[in-house]
Amino acid sequence: AYTARNIVDVLSPQPGEPSRLAEAIRELGSGGFLFCRRSDEAVSVAQDLNRVLPELAVETADRTAAIDRFARGETDVLVGVATYYGKLVRGVDLPFRIRWTIFCGAPLRRVVVQDLERARPRLLRMLVMLFRGHPRLEPLRRTLRRSWAFRDESVRTELINALAELLREGYQPAAGDIVVRPGELLIPDLRTYVQASGRCSRLTPGGLTKGLSLVFEPDEAVRTAFQHRARLFDVEFRSLQDVDLPALSRELTLDREQKARVRSPGVDPLRPALLIVESPTKARQIARFFGRPAVRRLAPAENLYAYEVATGEMTLTVVASGGHVTDLVTDTGLYGVRVDGTIEPVMGAIQRCRSCGSQFTDAVGEQCPRCGSEDIDDAAHRLQAIRVLASDVDEVFLGTDPDAEGERIAWDLQNLVAVVSNRVRRAEFHEVTRTAVQRSLRQPRALHMGRVHAQLVRRIEDRWIGFSLSRHLWEVFGKHWLSAGRAQTAVLGWIVTRTQEARKRRLVAVDREWQLELPGIGDQVAWLTVEELDRTSVELSPPPPYTTDTLLYDASRYLRLGAAQAMQLAQRLFECGLITYHRTDATHVSPTGWNVARSMLGPECHLRAWGPEGTHEAIRPTRPVRADELRRMVVEGVLPVEGLGRLHYMLYDWIVRRFLASQSPLVQGMRARYRISVEGDGTFEESRLVEARGIAAELYRPAFRVLPELLPGRHHRHLSVRRVPEAPLFSEADVVRLMRERGIGRPSTYAVILSKLKQRGYVIERSNRLIATKLGREVHAYLTDRYGQYVSEERTRQLEARMEAVEQGRADPAAVLRALARELRAIDAGGEG
Repeated sequence: AYTARNIVDVLSPQPGEPSRLAEAIRELGSGGFLFCRRSDEAVSVAQDLNRVLPELAVETADRTAAIDRFARGETDVLVGVATYYGKLVRGVDLPFRIRWTIFCGAPLRRVVVQDLERARPRLLRMLVMLFRGHPRLEPLRRTLRRSWAFRDESVRTELINALAELLREGYQPAAGDIVVRPGELLIPDLRTYVQASGRCSRLTPGGLTKGLSLVFEPDEAVRTAFQHRARLFDVEFRSLQDVDLPALSRELTLDREQKARVRSPGVDPLRPALLIVESPTKARQIARFFGRPAVRRLAPAENLYAYEVATGEMTLTVVASGGHVTDLVTDTGLYGVRVDGTIEPVMGAIQRCRSCGSQFTDAVGEQCPRCGSEDIDDAAHRLQAIRVLASDVDEVFLGTDPDAEGERIAWDLQNLVAVVSNRVRRAEFHEVTRTAVQRSLRQPRALHMGRVHAQLVRRIEDRWIGFSLSRHLWEVFGKHWLSAGRAQTAVLGWIVTRTQEARKRRLVAVDREWQLELPGIGDQVAWLTVEELDRTSVELSPPPPYTTDTLLYDASRYLRLGAAQAMQLAQRLFECGLITYHRTDATHVSPTGWNVARSMLGPECHLRAWGPEGTHEAIRPTRPVRADELRRMVVEGVLPVEGLGRLHYMLYDWIVRRFLASQSPLVQGMRARYRISVEGDGTFEESRLVEARGIAAELYRPAFRVLPELLPGRHHRHLSVRRVPEAPLFSEADVVRLMRERGIGRPSTYAVILSKLKQRGYVIERSNRLIATKLGREVHAYLTDRYGQYVSEERTRQLEARMEAVEQGRADPAAVLRALARELRAIDAGGEG
């Protein structure tokens, strides 16, 4: 339903009566389509308008001859029906004749009780999600989770009866985009609206024509639901009172006169351009923003597709590079870097074995050097296909991810296509939405070479230190899968230390009902005397939106997801255009984010920027859609996204809740302080939050942990006694938080470091807790004893600071690499001895 459009969308609460329609048409003049909801209504409206508008010819579009008369200018207004496959909705392309569209009522899909008998499974699934939680559907809740449930006749009958009762009662669910009335369901039909209104904004040799779309909708509930859904398609409505129709009509006419004479300055819709992104999912999603793309299969072996669309400003081909396309070779120079006088990295196209997952750059022949498989994904084949595409266009845009790694990939691609194209520029967008992509194409920039140099220095440092230390590990331990690195070693050290500390135990007694922990108590029954010392009203600020580390922390703690899995889920949400870029350490919220918050919170919104504007933004939803709405709209087919499962929706829900909480008013709370005396075991004080009122507390409870109030007096309590570690084992969430706090690693490497530690067998995970293995302890002891000064936490932090200095242009990358080369030679010579 997405399409390129240059339309002023207007929504009026006035009814579309003949007198009001005639007034608007008189101001707009000849050259428009009028859409009604039913065919009999269209006939009646056409007759009424011919009576009150004698100066204009109005005709229904029930025959092809009527459309021909309109095209010749013999008819001024055509009246039709707003249905997705209607004649006027999809079958007419007259860019210089059609200037405006008017809708007598917002396009709707109407579902009545009688329709349920012949409803398709998709509609039934959508209704189940809409009425989720209602007691009438509770008996079927578990059954409906089965894939066969909606095809089973007995289940279907029982479900239809339950849904029919809900519709007859007019039960209104908590959904802002659907209206339920007794006996019927009204679903805003935005696909039809976008297609129908698009008739007045078409692609011409001079550019995309400008149009007006005016919707008369007196029903407030329908109007609100229609606006709610319109935002999913990046459609924002203006009020009729804010629009000067006669002036706008003159502007529409002038626009067409200019486009009929010459092409608009600086805009050539026939100018071919190429946009290169990293992910095939992202490529498909971007292409769909501009209509149904033409698809070409370029490299069958690599499953490479190109998607071609018209944006209104250019003919755009979108293709995916598949991520990194080059890496350091291993058979040249110093681990892939020539250091004869100058420092010169030698790159090769990346090859990946589809059988064992190995990655390499200098394999001999067409076989995997590890497993011998010939099923190889070779980036060179993709690059050759991309070069061919680049040679056929006027301009190439590099739309890789908006971080240092994305900049490095863009640099690689620029070098590889520069031989066939001299107009290669960077298109940076932090969310995969039509507005953000179009803005990046209109405002491209040069590559940020500071980021590129910093990323190259990081990669060379990883290779040098990793290869050198790993080679020593292979020799000492006789295991050729072992690996080492600075950040990896520092993080391993934290886990080793905590594993040792966790062996020390302490005795605690827990009162589960009061959520009270009593240290040093060994009895299962105790007398407690509680005295309330004071009670204070407090105002509590909600937490900022997610950054990478806080997202991974919550994903681990509350969803039991590993860091790597959480990042994969977030990557998919980003590529589908549902969240902003997920590798970020910024808490900043942009004005676009504020608009999302306003739409979802309404008058309760309390806008906060949280952090200064910089390269990145916090992780937030890109559209005002909650998780339950998102799932329902995907099932309904409103949102063209693919590959989302239960965990995607769960993670998305946490992102939405945390973001909305960050834009909510302060929480009003009550904090109580108690003195607790344990008979025979001493006295201590306890301060706890006993009350929290506010939207933020409802949306994001972890930030406002409310504990039960304690009853003053003497109480005989039954306790749960156990021995617990003095220092509990780390979870992945704890380690990610430490990496952020101590400046080790970056948002893009948090999950990678943890994954490597587990893959190498240095760390195992049990009950969501990380335990250093014997191998992990031995490897860490060897590295710190032998090469401690090179793999210390402080040295790693200093190196990160030098990388940032390179990125910001405050340090010479060659000087940094020369210092690293000297360090490497010392390591190869035997370290500290």
